[in-house]
Parts: sequence; C-alpha cells; structure tokens
Amino acid sequence: MRNHNGMRPHDVVVLLKIISLNKEGIEKRGLTNKALAESLKISPAEITHSLNRSAFAGLLEPLNKRVNRHALLDFLKHGIKYVVCGGVIGSSSILVKD
Repeated sequence: MRNHNGMRPHDVVVLLKIISLNKEGIEKRGLTNKALAESLKISPAEITHSLNRSAFAGLLEPLNKRVNRHALLDFLKHGIKYVVCGGVIGSSSILVKD
C-alpha cells in the first residue's frame, strides 16, 4: 500500500463526481473505479489512490463509496486552500519574479 501523503486537488473532484452520479440515480453497485476513471479522464489507478486518500481522511466510506457529505463540506470550507495552494495562501513564502 502506498504512503498517505495528504489530499490532492483532484480528490475533491472525484468525491463530487460520486455525489453527482448518486443524484443521477446511478446505483453504488454499478459505480466502478473504471467508470469513474473514464468519466473524469483519470487513470483507474489514480482513482483507486484518490479513494484511498479520501477514506483515510474520513471523507469516504470505501466499501460502498458513500461520501461523508458533512465532512466534505467542512473540508471545502476550511481545508481546500491547503490542498489546492499548498498551504501558502497569505504566506510570505510565495516567490514573485520581477
């Protein structure tokens, strides 16, 4: 198993895709990693790693691919800036070229 190195920006996209497919009436039994990979144009291996990271973070129940919506909303409100921007928002560590 790979080491967990934190969430990646596309992990959020994968979770939101799962939610949208569930709203469209796609049965969770029919929601395969291959189908997710094809719909998002991401490799099936990366989908697997993404789902593992999301499960590790408590955002996904891996057996039935159920997204913990409350935790995801909390993450989107308070944590996404650390994933997308590497935690440097408002930091003086950003390098600016003249």
